[in-house]
Amino acid sequence: MAMDGRMILTSIRPDIQTITENVNTLEQFQNQTLRPILKFQHELLITVMQHYIEKRKGAFRQLAPKDKPAYLEHAIRQDLRFKSQLLGIVIGHFTQVEFQQYCEHEAELSRRLTDLLVQRIVSQSNIL
Repeated sequence: MAMDGRMILTSIRPDIQTITENVNTLEQFQNQTLRPILKFQHELLITVMQHYIEKRKGAFRQLAPKDKPAYLEHAIRQDLRFKSQLLGIVIGHFTQVEFQQYCEHEAELSRRLTDLLVQRIVSQSNIL
């Protein structure tokens, strides 16, 4: 990817203030790459979750409010096709360098990204 492409990808991300001192490389990647992309893609992620719910004939709508977070978390963690779709929405916004970093620590960063997706979507369960 050309330098311009990298600059465009990183310039459209929102700034998120995080502690940068005494953090390991993976936490730094999480805070400087994953969180801004998740914030940038928030509306799309919620729309994709809404589509997932509707596609499954609205079983989510029949749940008691206290059961909805568990349904959402289960969908994100256990439906591998859906999880891959969500991960792809985020990974598709990586620069080439970020993708290489992600590949070096794929298992841990995928776990962190999944946790962040769960937090973000579950926190919006009242609007889904």
